[in-house]
Amino acid sequence: MARKRQQRAGLGVTYLNEVLDRAAIAVSFVNSVGMNNAPLDRSRFKWVPFIDAYLFPLDNTVYKKMNADSRVFFSSQEKLLTRYLEQVETSRPRTFDAYLRFVHESLARLKAEGAVAVNFEAAYARALRFDDPSQRRARRVYERYRSSTEVPEDEYRDLQDYLFRDLLREVTKLGLPVQLHTGPRVGNAFSLSGSNPLHLENILNDPQYRQTTFILLHGGYPFMREAILLAGKPNVYVEPSDQMTLYLYPPDLARVFKEWLTFYPEKILFGTSALVVSDLVGAEETYWLAAETGRQALALALSEMVQEGRCDEAEALHLARLVLHDNAAKLYGLP
Repeated sequence: MARKRQQRAGLGVTYLNEVLDRAAIAVSFVNSVGMNNAPLDRSRFKWVPFIDAYLFPLDNTVYKKMNADSRVFFSSQEKLLTRYLEQVETSRPRTFDAYLRFVHESLARLKAEGAVAVNFEAAYARALRFDDPSQRRARRVYERYRSSTEVPEDEYRDLQDYLFRDLLREVTKLGLPVQLHTGPRVGNAFSLSGSNPLHLENILNDPQYRQTTFILLHGGYPFMREAILLAGKPNVYVEPSDQMTLYLYPPDLARVFKEWLTFYPEKILFGTSALVVSDLVGAEETYWLAAETGRQALALALSEMVQEGRCDEAEALHLARLVLHDNAAKLYGLP
């Protein structure tokens, strides 16, 4: 640990570049609220801000009362929304139309500051099913309960559903792909069944979002088959990070890769995760573990496919390059 601290202090901004190099990772995407003060090389670390906070502009007491994890999650969303409001030098808008103008201005600011995509972790707060309420309905809820501490959950959900769809329309105009967390997380602030990516089917089938690019993070785990079938839609991709590359052993992940490669190899984006577990196990170790697991699993899957006659070695190498580089490079506009 002492040696790691010394290296971090000595290398400065290039320290995490060295971590990427040792894990053989060219570019990493950083889900965070900001990058301005982060000691990161922006050519190697691409910013993907969280935008869930825009979904929760009213009093969130009804959610924070559920349990300690929900209290932490929604308190952080409130702080982030306050931060976004301060960045455009405004207070909480009194009217819904003014709130939408703030959201759109704030999103444009995020892109101007270097965002290459946006990220939703809404699956950890509510089900991924987003209905299609009218703007009139959303306006009524916002303006009726803007100053209230008692917001009925069903009405608040209508507002969230409208805002989610409005956010999709706006980030599509800005040319930003949409990353969506799926599957479980640690704690009690989520519903596993609610994190099933099939809940997004009404969104993914809606023609107004046909130009929106969706990336299902964590491969929908444990709903991996559902995720890859959704990737049959022209604007949907899967990415097997976190639960899949950190917690599955290579042979288990290889079975998933074989099925995915059979369906839509051009829709698979290689993913890891960099988690700080403790002082001893940090981003350095989890980067390496996830990358090593993912590559071993992909190699196992492709070697078995060659042995079974599903493809030859040349095609296997082509598929490996698609998953490890080309698909993501094309989607995000990377070299």
